[in-house]
Amino acid sequence: MRLVVVGQGPAGMLTADWACRLGAEVTVVAAADGSLGLWSGAWDFRNFTDSGEVIRDPWQWWELHGREHGVGWTREHWAHWWTRWRRTWEAAGIPLAGGEELPSHNRFTPTAVGRMVPVFVCPAWQWAVDEPEPVIWVGMEGLADAPIELAGARFRALTGMAASEVCLPKPDAWAPHWSSLAWAVYVESGEGRRWLSEALTRALGGYAGSSPVLMPQVLGEDGCETLIGELEAALERPVREYPLLPPALGGIRIRDRWKRALKRRGVSSITGTVDAVLKDGVHLRASGASLPADAVVLATGGLLGGGLWLSAAGELLNTATGQTVVWSGRMDELAVAGIDTDGTGYRAVGRVVGGFDSDRHGDSGAVNLYTVASAIEALFGKQTAMEGWGTERGGNDGP
Repeated sequence: MRLVVVGQGPAGMLTADWACRLGAEVTVVAAADGSLGLWSGAWDFRNFTDSGEVIRDPWQWWELHGREHGVGWTREHWAHWWTRWRRTWEAAGIPLAGGEELPSHNRFTPTAVGRMVPVFVCPAWQWAVDEPEPVIWVGMEGLADAPIELAGARFRALTGMAASEVCLPKPDAWAPHWSSLAWAVYVESGEGRRWLSEALTRALGGYAGSSPVLMPQVLGEDGCETLIGELEAALERPVREYPLLPPALGGIRIRDRWKRALKRRGVSSITGTVDAVLKDGVHLRASGASLPADAVVLATGGLLGGGLWLSAAGELLNTATGQTVVWSGRMDELAVAGIDTDGTGYRAVGRVVGGFDSDRHGDSGAVNLYTVASAIEALFGKQTAMEGWGTERGGNDGP
């Protein structure tokens, strides 16, 4: 099968990865890097009810309420695809908090301003705990994205736990234009490692106990695990990051590692804007060139979020009127674009497919997972999608 995936955010990358593993010849077409660089890397299952209450057991929520959204998956079906996703990321060199076991409940992870929010799975470099505990918040003079006094005060007020704030002085190499990415490049260098280790050792010299140190997410552009290990050995206490405002270094690390893994597996990548998806389902036209395909998956989450959504029944609906939208297949005929699943070979995947409100409910990971896995099952057959990973191109690191 020749498959074209339009878009390279989390849903597009996951679709390309799984289709390639099942033997497809995959080409990813995207005009930009996608949303990974705007995102910390946490995948949520379901965090909040409609009234904003925290959900601790998302497994139970989906069993009780999933069918209301057209999602009829059993707990076992969810577990299969969550396990598959976790192993896919581990194989791409993206470590996850909690090891190989699937969480049985939501945990809590911090924001840069001291709130603790629910999360199902997040990268191992990010702090995630069952219950809040006393911490040491670290900021850096000259890094505006890390307001540690606000973070510490809010953390104490919301959790009742102790929090100490430590601000490291600017290194000699600091410049006013430094963003979080510039900080990350510096602290990953030999000079930056020495400065950070010495500054932290001095700043934490009077702190007894083993409370974790929460660092702003600047601990290296790509080698953060090594740097975190060095800091933990020097400080004799856990060291983790808290995410900052975009551009999000955690998402950039994930994007770069995942892209390298897909390239090793033989996934092709084309930079360009999709002009049209032709209705016969055999090719799409990108940047004026024809690209043959047996099937096309649209993973253009940002576009689908702009006033249209794909219903659970496979209809493209106008969110203002609730009416079905008839689309010829040309991208330039609609301000936003999506396509139904009527057997033409086209699928739409992503966090906004089906009318979910992921920003409100905290279920973007689940919706991405559900839509991508459903597309894979439709393209390859359910049995092959569930069991056929022994035929993966480029090796088999699945269950």
